[in-house]
Amino acid sequence: MTGTDLPTRQELIATPAEIGLLLPGLGRVMVALSAGSAAHERIGRVAHVARRGGTLCLGEDTELDLDAVRRVVLDRGSVMRGQVYPRLEFQDSAGMVLMRVVGMEGAAPFETNLAHLLGPALIPDEAAPSATEPGPEVAPEDCAATALLRRLHKAGGPVRVALRTGAAWQAWEGVPPEPRLVMGYVNLIEPGFHLHLRLGSVAGFHVSEEGWE
Repeated sequence: MTGTDLPTRQELIATPAEIGLLLPGLGRVMVALSAGSAAHERIGRVAHVARRGGTLCLGEDTELDLDAVRRVVLDRGSVMRGQVYPRLEFQDSAGMVLMRVVGMEGAAPFETNLAHLLGPALIPDEAAPSATEPGPEVAPEDCAATALLRRLHKAGGPVRVALRTGAAWQAWEGVPPEPRLVMGYVNLIEPGFHLHLRLGSVAGFHVSEEGWE
């Protein structure tokens, strides 16, 4: 097959751990977790991957429960300005995506490093209904997430921003930039990190031993 006739979606024939160990060879990627109306994205090269018991560890900042992963799918359907942004979807038994790894350097690193694992073509999924109901329209100044992120930015000190889902965890540490309001979301945008929170999706925060939650 050539790059023009490859299937849009293709299952990989290997264990999630075996596929995870190949991530350092995929170049610059975005590792994305999502929960409800929140998305936590780390961007850059994955320098080191290890399996620790039943957990796949991408450096010290991303962990995935391997027991929750039932298959890994390569999707080639995202094309912007003529460039393919391939992605790996680590899916559970219901087909829900637990973690995405999106290639930021085109298709070549994925096709070269994963060619020996390509399995059967899959029918592209129909657009699934949103898992969450649209939230109420909230002015940015009334959004709890906006208020807290602005407060942390003004404080000027380093923080850890982490997202934990049922099967994965990811964190970023640094001085938070000024929040940006775009298309109904409040966002933290750094070269190696993005956080997206839909306005109105956060009712409030409380302090625990872990920090602000």
